[in-house]
Amino acid sequence: MKPDLDKKKRSLWQRWHGMPLRWRLFIYLLCFCMLMIGLLWVFQVVYLDRFYERIKTNEIEQTATTLTASVDAEQSALFELAERLGQQREICISIYRVYDGTFTTTLSSLCQVDILGDCTIHHGTRNQIEEYYNQANWNGGIYENRVTRQAFRLEDENYSRWLPPAYLTLPDSLIYVRLVTGSSGKYMFLLNSSISPMGAVVNTLRIQLFWISIILVIAAALLSTVIASHLSRPISKLTRSAQRLASGDFSGGFEGGAFRELDQLADTLNLAAYQLGKSEKLQRDILANISHDLRTPLTMIGGYAEFMRDFPEEDHSESLEVITDETKRLSKLIKDVLDLSQLNSGVQQLNAAVFDLSESLRDFANNYNHLVSPDGYRVELRIDEDVQVWADETKIIQAVGNMINNAMTHCGEDKLIILEQKVEVAWVKISITDHGCGISEQDMPYIWDRYYRSDAPQRSTKGSGLGLSIVKGIMDLHHAQYGVDSRLNEGSTFWFKLPLWHEKE
Repeated sequence: MKPDLDKKKRSLWQRWHGMPLRWRLFIYLLCFCMLMIGLLWVFQVVYLDRFYERIKTNEIEQTATTLTASVDAEQSALFELAERLGQQREICISIYRVYDGTFTTTLSSLCQVDILGDCTIHHGTRNQIEEYYNQANWNGGIYENRVTRQAFRLEDENYSRWLPPAYLTLPDSLIYVRLVTGSSGKYMFLLNSSISPMGAVVNTLRIQLFWISIILVIAAALLSTVIASHLSRPISKLTRSAQRLASGDFSGGFEGGAFRELDQLADTLNLAAYQLGKSEKLQRDILANISHDLRTPLTMIGGYAEFMRDFPEEDHSESLEVITDETKRLSKLIKDVLDLSQLNSGVQQLNAAVFDLSESLRDFANNYNHLVSPDGYRVELRIDEDVQVWADETKIIQAVGNMINNAMTHCGEDKLIILEQKVEVAWVKISITDHGCGISEQDMPYIWDRYYRSDAPQRSTKGSGLGLSIVKGIMDLHHAQYGVDSRLNEGSTFWFKLPLWHEKE
C-alpha cells in the first residue's frame, strides 16, 4: 500500500510541477482568498457575539473606573459626569449612597441616568437592588452578571382583541456593580447596558460574505491572468533564448525588462552564453593545437622511419637524432597534459617540506644554461640572500622551468632571461623577466588558459601551450600569490611569492 501512496504523491507533484504558471497563480490567490474569507467568517460570524459582549463589558468597566476616580469630587460634578458618560455610551447609571448599620444596610439613591427606557436597574424592585449590593459585597466590591430577558406577552386590549397573543423579545442586559469608598462615605455604582441580539446582523454578514467570496474568486482569476501574462511573456522569451543556447548558439540576446530578478537572470544567462562561447572556442583551439602538436612529431617520426627502411645503406645518424628529439617532444606534451589534468582534478598532492630555495635555483640555473647555451640563450640568476621555504621542491622547480621556457619563446634579440630571487619582509619573490614582445592588455586575462597563444611574434612554437596553466595549478596548490607584469614591446615579468620559513626558537 505504501508504494502506491508514494506513487500517487509523485504523480500529484508531477501534475503540479507541470501546471502552467497562470493556473498555479490562480490556485495561490484562491487559497489566499479562502483564508481571508475563513478569517472573516470566524471573526464576523462565529465569534461575533463574544466579541460584542467583551466590548460592552470593557465599556462598562471603563465607565465604572472613570466614575470611581471622581468619587471624591462634588456631587454635582459626579452626577454631571455620570449623565455625560451614560449619554455617550448608552449606559444606564444609578449611584447609591450606602449607610451601614448594625444589622441592616440602607441604600439612598443619589443619581439616576435612565437611557434605555426599559432598564432593569431603574425598573427593578428594591429587593433586586439590595441583592445586587449583597452580591458585590460578597465578591470583594464588584459584581457582574448577564441577565437574559424572556419574551413577554403584549397586554394591549386593542391588540389582543383582533390578533392572536403576541410576544416581544427584549435584549439581554449586562449588570455591573462596583462598591467604592470615598472621603465622604461609601457608594454603590450600578450600571446596566443592553446587549442586542446579533442574529439579524449575523445573517446579514453571512449574505455579504457569500457575495464577497464570489467577487474575490473572480478577482483572483482576473488578477492571476494579468500577473501570469506579465510574468510569462519575458520568461517565455528567456526560454526561447535558452533553447537557442542549448542548440549551440552562444550569441546571447537574453532580455529581462519585467522586474529586477528577470534582469539579473538575463544578465547571468548572457554571461553564461559568453563564457560557453569562449569555452567552445577554447575547446576548438585545444583540439586544433593537440592535433597539430601530435601530428607534427608523429609525421616526422614516421617519415624518417620510412626513409631508414627504404634506404638501409645510408647513414641514419641524423634521422635517429630527429626521431629521438620528436619522441622527447611528444613525451613532454603527453606529460604536460597528464600533469595539468591531475592538477585540475585535485589528484596531485603536495609533498611539502623545508628546503633551501636559493640552492635549488642555483642548481637549476646551472643545468639549464648547459642545455640552452649552444643556442645562444642565457639564464642570469640574481639572489639577494639565501632563504628556506616550506613547499614541494619538485613542483616549484617545475613551475620555474615552465616560466623560463615561456620566456625563451618570447624573449628579445639578446636571448637573455633574468631569474631573480628577492626577499620582501616575510615573503620571497621569484621573478622571471625577458626583454621580448610583451603581452597586450586584451591577452593578459587569458595567458593562464590552456593552449592560449597570443598573436605576438614568437621565437618557437614547439611548446605544448600548457606551461603557464601548469604553473597556475602548482601555485593554486600551494595557495601562493602569482601574476605577470608586462608592457607591449618592452618585455614581461612572471612572478610568484612564497612565505619564508623561520625555524622556531
